[in-house]
Amino acid sequence: MYYFYYLPVGTEVKLKRTPYVTLGLVGFNSLIFVLSTFVPAFREDASLFAHFPYFPSVITAFSATFIHGNVLHLGLNMFYLFLFGSCVEDSIGRSRYLVSFLVCGAISTLVQSAVAVKLGENPNFRIIGASGAVAGVMGMFVVRFYYLRVKLLSLSMLFLQGVVRGAAHYMNSVAAILMWALIQLAYGLATAGGEGTRVAYWAHLSGLLMGIALALMFDMRRAASNQVKLIRGNRYFDKGKWYAAIGEYMTYTSLVPGDAEGRLQLARALAITGEKRSAQEEYEKAMSTLLKDGECEPAVECYKEMARQVRGSCPRPSAQLALAECSEKIGRIKDAAEILEGFIRYYPDHPRRGAALAKYGELLASLGKYGEAVRAFDDALRCELSDGLKRDVMRRRDSLAAMASGS
Repeated sequence: MYYFYYLPVGTEVKLKRTPYVTLGLVGFNSLIFVLSTFVPAFREDASLFAHFPYFPSVITAFSATFIHGNVLHLGLNMFYLFLFGSCVEDSIGRSRYLVSFLVCGAISTLVQSAVAVKLGENPNFRIIGASGAVAGVMGMFVVRFYYLRVKLLSLSMLFLQGVVRGAAHYMNSVAAILMWALIQLAYGLATAGGEGTRVAYWAHLSGLLMGIALALMFDMRRAASNQVKLIRGNRYFDKGKWYAAIGEYMTYTSLVPGDAEGRLQLARALAITGEKRSAQEEYEKAMSTLLKDGECEPAVECYKEMARQVRGSCPRPSAQLALAECSEKIGRIKDAAEILEGFIRYYPDHPRRGAALAKYGELLASLGKYGEAVRAFDDALRCELSDGLKRDVMRRRDSLAAMASGS
């Protein structure tokens, strides 16, 4: 007897944000399982939400998605959901992802129900679990990330010969999920009409197809095609083929102008080839995008990288002030002070110079640099300030001067 099994355990996708919906779905499914397992009253109520093929209901087609029969059933579904769902959520957004999950779950349950009735299976057979919904997420994943690989753990067993072999390797995501689909189809055909299985293979297949259809409807294929250009550029970059990388990055940023990663990579390649001015422009665009998205820490790191790679560079005044404010907000006081120092040095005639000096003095004071803070306040008082700000600066300056002389 021969048995083969494989389990995806990782992908090459790099997440840009926390997958809150996926984590919420995993938590909710787990909570329902715990309650239905350990709370007798809840267990009786939970059984009402299973889907019975001979008594179909749209409501139970949705609700059955959140009920699982045992720990293995729950564990595998939630593992697959986290692995693939996090990537899909990050790609299409939380709302569309959640709706897609529910739709795939309901449609796959109804398809499995129709097949069960057609084949005349046991009338008491019930359909539960998120397998169909998770398969839908896998279908969306394979459309969006067809060019990436999935890490697999495989297990081959020849029972009569006493051979058990395990291996870990990477496989293209299309090949991996196609292999999974063929296994589902084979088992579905082999067990059709039988009593020996309680696995909803047709829900798996229909969920997968529904996910692919939704991905095509959301035009995820175009996003994937664009992303390939970034990946190709990264490969050229890693090989030191800077000009080929620049070509791919420029094509990518023209198609996806709001992607900070593409801008950053283009800036790095331009800096390496000596195109300092163009590199600075791309760094600034990446910074602006990150600030707009509220990504303060990556924006600060982008600024510091630009300062290293393009000597003497300085962002536009508005971007630099926003960056300093952002840095202070996340507690990076030293970085905020350095950014304001650059603004004061590079824009001596800017209308907001006085306010920037006042804020710079406050930051220096919070870092314990009282003498430097006093000098910053003195410089601020030489600029044009509002009456209220001027009084605050004078009061603060006198207080810090006393502290500096006392120390």
